[in-house]
This record gives sequence, C-alpha cells and structure tokens, in this order.
Amino acid sequence: GDNLTCIPLSDEFYTRAVELSRDLFEARQALRTAPKKYDQTLRRTLKELGDILVSPVLEKVAEYEVLPGSRIWWCPTGPLAFLPIHAAGPYESTMPGVPDLVISSYTPTLQSLLRAHAAPTHPFSMLAIGQPETPGLPPLPSVHKELAAIEQACARISHTPTLLVGPAATPLARPARPPRRQA
Repeated sequence: GDNLTCIPLSDEFYTRAVELSRDLFEARQALRTAPKKYDQTLRRTLKELGDILVSPVLEKVAEYEVLPGSRIWWCPTGPLAFLPIHAAGPYESTMPGVPDLVISSYTPTLQSLLRAHAAPTHPFSMLAIGQPETPGLPPLPSVHKELAAIEQACARISHTPTLLVGPAATPLARPARPPRRQA
C-alpha cells in the first residue's frame, strides 16, 4: 500500500553506521597489504548491519506478510550510502542473510523511486539481443530461455520486444524504431 511505517532503531545506530563505514573504507584501502583484515572487517560489518538495521526492518516487513524473495528498496543516506546493506547478515552461522530473504534494490532518493513506478509518459520499447553461438566461443545454451523470459515479462505490460537473435544480432542490424515523439 501507500502507508509509511517508521521503524525505530537503536540510539547508537548513527554512530555505529559512521564507524562501520569508516572501518570498511579503511580496510578497503589496505586490501592489497592486509586481505585477511579486510575479510574480517567485511564479515563484522555485514553481521552488525544485519543486527542494527536489517533485522528490525525485515521483522517489520514480516508483519505485513510479505513473501520471501520479494523486492525491498533501500534508500541509504549519510554513512549508510557506503555500506553493503544488500549483503548484510551473519555469514558465520546458519542464519540467513539479506540475499537469502529478499531481493535488494537501491534508489538514490524516494522521489526517483516514486517516479520510476509512476505510469510511463512515453511509449515503452525494448530491444533484446541474444547470441547463443559465437564463433570461437562455447555456446550459451540458456539464451533462448532468457529471451522467452523477457518476452513473458514484456507481455505482462502488453508489449512485444524486438528480438535480434544469432546471425541477425550484428552491429549492422537495424531494428525498426518506434516513431519519435513530437515535442
């Protein structure tokens, strides 16, 4: 729905987010000379992000009976913009992490998310290119399945994509273009 829900986080949340962001940045800087330190810092960061941010959010989402595997949009600001929220979780236990529970997407602003989900103001068109066989390379057996999935997704919005497959998918191929809008 269109309801907005505020999820209270701990009082030290912002301070910890700043520290996690700084620690991860510093560990990334030293990655070449201290890869083990980076790995330890990343694991600690992902676990703590899971504890202080993701768990409270996913607990609230569960109250709405959202199905596992649903998409969740993160709009991180401040120090959170530098942290891998989509990967948060306890990787040293059998407990699931974010990638096991939801599909994470990011949006830079709530306004851009709202605009992206608004009705399109211009005609939609899609060009899908499939190259199941390329000379000198092994074949890609799933290309036709992926193109079928694209066609099915487009059919849900009453659109037929333009497909260029195999020999038709060349740099010289020119699919028919939809007419340009007049300004």
